[in-house]
Amino acid sequence: MSEIQSDNERQKSTHLVVLIITSIAGIVLTMATVYRQWEMWMIPIILIAIVSLWFMHITQYSNADNRELYFTAVLLMLSFFHGVHHTSFFDISIVVSSLMITITHFGKRKYLNYALIEFAILIMAQVYYFVFKGFTGEADQEPSRIVLHLLSVILVYMICMRIISDRILSEKAIRANEEDINLSAKEMEDVLVNISNDFSEPISTVRSLSESLLRESVDERVTSIYDAAEKLEHGVSDIKSLTEIKEGSIKLCIEGYSPDDLVSEETDKYGSLFEEKGIRFITDIDETVPRTLSGDKERIKKVIKELLDNALKYTHMGRVTLSIRYIRREYGINLDIIVEDTGGGMTREEIERLNDGFYQIDRKREVNDGGIGIGYAIIYGYVHAMEGFIKVESVIDHGTKVRVSIPQLLGGEDL
Repeated sequence: MSEIQSDNERQKSTHLVVLIITSIAGIVLTMATVYRQWEMWMIPIILIAIVSLWFMHITQYSNADNRELYFTAVLLMLSFFHGVHHTSFFDISIVVSSLMITITHFGKRKYLNYALIEFAILIMAQVYYFVFKGFTGEADQEPSRIVLHLLSVILVYMICMRIISDRILSEKAIRANEEDINLSAKEMEDVLVNISNDFSEPISTVRSLSESLLRESVDERVTSIYDAAEKLEHGVSDIKSLTEIKEGSIKLCIEGYSPDDLVSEETDKYGSLFEEKGIRFITDIDETVPRTLSGDKERIKKVIKELLDNALKYTHMGRVTLSIRYIRREYGINLDIIVEDTGGGMTREEIERLNDGFYQIDRKREVNDGGIGIGYAIIYGYVHAMEGFIKVESVIDHGTKVRVSIPQLLGGEDL
């Protein structure tokens, strides 16, 4: 779940809490109105207000700020209707304090100010009843109790204000930390890009030279150099891929290609690697897959490579199967790339975190496994950029099945 989605869920949860409190208050006030024979015409208004609140919450009508303003207005209306009656004098402080605590959930100082102003108006109304109308409400309305009620409401107001202020400061600190983290991450990405660009040519040169030497004669030391250069080259390539994913700077290069040729380029290489580990490598390509497709060939190849790399790392016995399937669509086909292994498998939590940058399933893997732990981040980034989707199924100690589906055009058509 994204950060914005998480904030929206928290906001909906807060609104639901306030809505439940408001509904209970409205029902209680309706019962009090009937019992005390107050203005009966207010009952339908109260019920309509509560129903409209539920409608706004369920349909998410208007924006969050407008909904919160309307929630507050209804709460103020309920508390005012209750407090304006002379028989409610000593209930006013309890009702207004509850109102303040409830609207503190919204985190806006102005709503608390509205509640305090309403409290002052209600107190003045009660004083008017007492002085000019002769209504005393309860028989024991001593000045000391009145002062106590006033002080209690002011204290609740100050506490709620402090809570909101602390929350605002906390949110500002969190945002500042996030900005610092994002800035640090951007600086680190720039450093990695510069390093990868500087190292690309020397690594490629070392790899080419060692490859030439191996053609002349097999030497264990040269082989070690070649393997190390290949791992470095792979790591540099991954850094470049992840950087363009993070920056959102992926520019798809659409061209015609042969699915058979693309798959065979990778299977020829990985066949020997799986054989060295004693793992059976199976390729299963649907013979009816169109011979020519149009898409980003290099990035599809990169996705296959990362999928096979992960299968190679985390499978130590059994088999790995690469299957190619397709589904006809109006625009062409969905090319399905399926890699299934008999490795250690993953938990549900690990599957949910696969698209987190730099997340690696087995953090205690041997150094010889290679890689820098960003394979799945690259797979997710490229597949989403090509408007595809990924489905991962896994059982601990039984293996993992990853299905990648990517929309492709037929016959080398241009997008």
